Amino acid sequence: MRFYKFLFFTVFFFTVTQSFAQARVSQIFTKNESFFITNKIGYDIGGTYFFEGKVPPITELSENGTGMIQSEDLSKKNIVWGIQCSKSGTPKVKKGFDSAKYTFWYKDKNDGDDKWIEGHFSIHFKIKKMFVLGNRSKTYIDKKY
Repeated sequence: MRFYKFLFFTVFFFTVTQSFAQARVSQIFTKNESFFITNKIGYDIGGTYFFEGKVPPITELSENGTGMIQSEDLSKKNIVWGIQCSKSGTPKVKKGFDSAKYTFWYKDKNDGDDKWIEGHFSIHFKIKKMFVLGNRSKTYIDKKY
């Protein structure tokens, strides 16, 4: 019986630790440099982003760092993505008067190469929209805790 109690508390401890842990940070390598990326920036950025208000093509970002980008010809790419951050996981952001801009990195999940593509991600607070790659957006709601 002691063993089961010990096992229960050990599993419980690791589960709670992972739940309250900082954002996961990964290191990526481009042709000339290396960067750190994370999927957590303090906003709920997961979801479906629409191309200039149209239904297709879309971009879907999951909270776990995976997603899908659909091209204008409606072909789809499964991607791995992240927002550039420091080694400790703090997102690198350029704040404007009513916006925040981040560097968005992604790569084709099915491609054998580790070819990361740089893009941008922005949040526009006045109009309550998030943009990925400049032309795909979603509306968001401020969450108050």
